[in-house]
Amino acid sequence: MPQLTWLITATTSGLGESLLNHLITRGDRVIATGRDAERRLAYLKSDSVALLDLDVTSGIAVIEAQIRKAWDIWGGIDVLMNNAGVSNPKSIEEAG
Repeated sequence: MPQLTWLITATTSGLGESLLNHLITRGDRVIATGRDAERRLAYLKSDSVALLDLDVTSGIAVIEAQIRKAWDIWGGIDVLMNNAGVSNPKSIEEAG
């Protein structure tokens, strides 16, 4: 199987972290993003893991700039796993 380049959002915990660890062992290249990812995941940085701070609640200009940086790391992205989410807590009555 050819090596793929993944961009995964929210890799600092949960599903994103689990997927990141799986892909590392599989031998793929991963651009791991998240809030403060460069500090929180520094121990993973290698020839196959790049770290990029990315907060999906940032403005569109900031997000676009970070995506351009991600693209330039290995010259492209094969797979996007958009794992990050934003919630707006509401009561059940308000959510309808």
